[in-house]
Amino acid sequence: MTEMLTVTPDDALAMLLEGNQRFVAGAPEHPNQDAARRAETAPESPGH
Repeated sequence: MTEMLTVTPDDALAMLLEGNQRFVAGAPEHPNQDAARRAETAPESPGH
């Protein structure tokens, strides 16, 4: 079973701010999951 993590409001805010900083800087945590990559791979997906 997956373990649930307890996140405090302060921790949640810190994670959101970190993500926003990455977004603004153009440095995504998962660089191959942007809109361009989805558009590139969508025609290869079964059922689409």
